[in-house]
Amino acid sequence: MENQKSEHRFKISFRANSQTGKTSLIERFQVDSRWRDAVSKTNGIDYSFRRIVISDKKIKLELFDFPYQVFSNRLAYTMYSNNHAFFLVYDISNMDSFLSVNRWIQGRREYGEKKALIFLIGNKCELEDERKVSYEEGRLLAEKEGLIFVEVSAKTLENTNFLVGLVPRKLIEFFIHENQEKVEEPERINDPNDIHKKIVKNGFLKMSCNLW
Repeated sequence: MENQKSEHRFKISFRANSQTGKTSLIERFQVDSRWRDAVSKTNGIDYSFRRIVISDKKIKLELFDFPYQVFSNRLAYTMYSNNHAFFLVYDISNMDSFLSVNRWIQGRREYGEKKALIFLIGNKCELEDERKVSYEEGRLLAEKEGLIFVEVSAKTLENTNFLVGLVPRKLIEFFIHENQEKVEEPERINDPNDIHKKIVKNGFLKMSCNLW
């Protein structure tokens, strides 16, 4: 029987406009996840989890998928409080979804845990030809607000495997090893189609689907 006391549990809440691929991204955290062309709209609060062992530490990622519209202060409190991390997801081909990120940031300030990691995720990198939000715009917002910025494609898996490996390591580093040696970053899978670069600047990792 698993010793629950030795398991580190982290609550992660996901926020985004509708049609940004948020739910599909959450599904990529599951083992043997498969792409679905049709995903139901999030009406209530969907919960899932993923257990991972890293550096002999048992990690449980508790993933909360909240609806786009929040109709009560109680739900807003549930959404923003007691989180270890937030995922703010936008669609790189939809500028409105990117502009809404500021609303989620403000909500986190009003209701949220002060000590929490925030990931800014530009999703749908497969729509590069339809891009409306530049990489630079995402990078600048992340730099301004102190966010961890990654562009991904939940559909084609660009950067998603890296992200799934990055999240628990950042949580361990931030909450468990804050004053100790930093946890080594995960290695990305070598792929002949891999054209990504990563930059670590001021402690924040930035990734893009593009060369620059």
